[in-house]
Amino acid sequence: MYSLHIFIVPALILIMIAVHLFLVVVHKHTQFPGPGRTERNVVGYPVGPVYAAKAKRILLHRCRNSGPDCWNLPDQRSVELRALRPSPVQAGAQPDWYIGFLEGALRMMPGYIGEMSLEFVLPTPWGGNAIATPILLPMGIIGIMFAGMFAWPWIEAWITGDKREHHLLDRPRNAPTRTAVGVATVFFYGLMWEWGQTT
Repeated sequence: MYSLHIFIVPALILIMIAVHLFLVVVHKHTQFPGPGRTERNVVGYPVGPVYAAKAKRILLHRCRNSGPDCWNLPDQRSVELRALRPSPVQAGAQPDWYIGFLEGALRMMPGYIGEMSLEFVLPTPWGGNAIATPILLPMGIIGIMFAGMFAWPWIEAWITGDKREHHLLDRPRNAPTRTAVGVATVFFYGLMWEWGQTT
């Protein structure tokens, strides 16, 4: 798990960023309706120098407000991180923000209902091992959520019958179903994140 966390997951993230940037170049950005904006053009500012300067300003503003955390100065926190060892794991997990929702999904699943355990044991011909249902079910829910977010553009195109390429955005009030599904997903993610960071 430690190797997966250190090597495989960051590599997958980099691959997904590259695919995302490729798709941005192919499909172009979207924009809100306005003067001179149509489905066939993208009206805006170039990356350089406009958005590069904005990104630099945001980075410097963040670093000015965060202090040692941004510049990685030798403070108490960095000393603790250097001494980190993955083997002595303790029970009270406090995950980082980017995986807090996974911990929340695990915490929302009870291990018992009354006196009955939710784990079950396979019959002996199949190994006789216990199946960790309180872990598998929440991860299945997370998988369904991510699969739904990935498939949503195709699902919506199938429901509405609109398979055209669009560059003009709809305002939330003009697409209430899409807005409701998006808000529900964000709320569910936030709720899991809240459960994951509480003790």
